[in-house]
Amino acid sequence: MSAPHEEQQRPSVPDDGTGGPHAGAEKDQEGSQEAMKMKVCCVCGSTALYTCPGCARRTCSITCVRVHKEDFGCSGERDIAQKVTLSEFTDTQLQRDYHFLENCQRVIANTERSLPHFWRYNFKALPPPIFSLREAAKKRGVVCQIMSEGMQKRDLNTSRFDRKTNTIVWRCQFTFIDSASASFAVATDWGCERHHLGDIMKFCWATNPPLPCYHITKTYNRASRYVARPPQDERAGGGTDKAAPDASAEPPEAPQGEPQPSEGASHEESGAPADAAVTPPPGHVQERPPAPHELFTTDALPDVSVDPLTEEERQNERRVRAFTSGKKCFILSKAERLGLVNKYFVLDPNKTLNENLRLVFFVNEFPEFIVVSEDSFDKYPLISNDEKMQLRMSFKAKPKEPKPRLKKSDLSEEDQQRYARVPCRNYLYGRCDLEEACPYMHCEKEDVPLCKSFLKGNCPKGNRCSFRHDPTEEELAAQQRPMKRRRF
Repeated sequence: MSAPHEEQQRPSVPDDGTGGPHAGAEKDQEGSQEAMKMKVCCVCGSTALYTCPGCARRTCSITCVRVHKEDFGCSGERDIAQKVTLSEFTDTQLQRDYHFLENCQRVIANTERSLPHFWRYNFKALPPPIFSLREAAKKRGVVCQIMSEGMQKRDLNTSRFDRKTNTIVWRCQFTFIDSASASFAVATDWGCERHHLGDIMKFCWATNPPLPCYHITKTYNRASRYVARPPQDERAGGGTDKAAPDASAEPPEAPQGEPQPSEGASHEESGAPADAAVTPPPGHVQERPPAPHELFTTDALPDVSVDPLTEEERQNERRVRAFTSGKKCFILSKAERLGLVNKYFVLDPNKTLNENLRLVFFVNEFPEFIVVSEDSFDKYPLISNDEKMQLRMSFKAKPKEPKPRLKKSDLSEEDQQRYARVPCRNYLYGRCDLEEACPYMHCEKEDVPLCKSFLKGNCPKGNRCSFRHDPTEEELAAQQRPMKRRRF
């Protein structure tokens, strides 16, 4: 540190006792200002050549510039947001602000030109992976609702659409509820739509177990078509088969509110005899008794050799096996968009995840399932056919209300005179019900004036024009007659 710099930083206190420290500080400040005006380097005291745009201190060389940045903590950049009083606002300051705005516009334009191949989306659109997931689910008869950024379910959702295999891999969450023990939840990120729902539930604690895949039918309608035009022959999956009936085709599934036909599947596949029926416990009236294939045990499901990889997987395996071992269970899914009414779907564990989600029809980010025992089944009322139709029709767009027709009372006197020269098309077709309140001219077809734009050959309305487009010979002759020049 140079000596002049130390003297400049050290406050001077007079020794004669006539002044205080404030007087010395004022003299020091005046001295520093005079040094700046005299173009003296603030570091070494020699003749200054440069002025710092950040702190306006004078320096003489690059070495003094670096020293002054370290000593005074200066960045060397001008503060563009510094407040300037109106008395100090000059043309130079105005020019700086103008250049700052031009620089911002230049940076934005350069950014837009340098990223032409990227997917551009705003708060209304979705990122490409989420958009492809929602569209693929819609084609499969499932409406997937995507929540806003920052929501908990949005952050937890790992569902994705695999373009190579043309399959959806869902994040599935299973909540095991039993009256005798505490409930717990297990989530998995590998729920392929081609796996059976019972297999996914049995091995939900594992990481990518080698489960068998099954074929999924694609003869049903899309979710958007179903919502826009409800089919007459409703199936449990929420779609309609448009193909012609075939002897080799699978028999149609019964709706959720009716019993399942016995010839649709063999007794060995259902896991229970044909005459088996589960009666709900007393005190609860279900719309229908649960079908034999819906009440299942994990012992009837195929077993796969899978070992837990972490301590958390071992703990979840013990809890899932303890819950399902030697116990008959149901897999339920809560029906959304029914208001304050809590109704549930009963899902088939021997069907693929795709077929069960077609039955649920609406998924909020990712599917959530509830596994309950036979004793707790009476606490969950089932959804009816009317409520299922209400759920599906809730996505149908409401018809647009027609705009109110214009009346004379809505116009000023000048506009009324201008509108009175235009023929009323509704009156010409005999369907104008406003009568005297109509601002347009009520006349017959023979009295409709000729369109002047049509005579010039540039009528943009075409058939929608309210004036005539069939000029007579006299009107054509009058149009071709040369106009007299006016003398001024």
